[in-house]
Amino acid sequence: MSDRMIGFLAVVCLFAMLLAAFPFYVYNKNFRRCVALENGLNLGYNAVFDLGRPIFRPIVVPKFPNGRPLANSDYWAVYISDTTLYGLVLGDRDEPGYSLAWRADTGLVLRSQDRALYEKLQAEAGDTNVGIGAGQFGPGSVMQMMQDQLGYTEHWCRTRLVTW
Repeated sequence: MSDRMIGFLAVVCLFAMLLAAFPFYVYNKNFRRCVALENGLNLGYNAVFDLGRPIFRPIVVPKFPNGRPLANSDYWAVYISDTTLYGLVLGDRDEPGYSLAWRADTGLVLRSQDRALYEKLQAEAGDTNVGIGAGQFGPGSVMQMMQDQLGYTEHWCRTRLVTW
């Protein structure tokens, strides 16, 4: 094999590797962004690639600083205060939706398991989604509004590479 042919094959292989790595770079850059909340959670993507969703596009979820999601499901609405996050999670096809509340001192509380504590956390939360307006917003919308309207700076947080 000639030197020109080896050079050509090396360039083709390098181009193919760069072309294959490009989606990982773009997705990694975009889907590792998150917003740090004052209550200790982050709003960020559940993974870089979500194999269970159309075109592998991940969803935004509230998650802990270590990258573990509070609930790895679609949210109908989230309400965020300085101390608390509560909202409604949509169930999977076979499961009904459920309400949850989280505060650092109590942890995750499901309404169906402890209704009194859930309602107490919700009442003690105070003003929620301050600066965003009234209404039911999912975590993706809240994250975007916090960045655009409230000037929250985005940063990178720990995010799984793949989920399904």
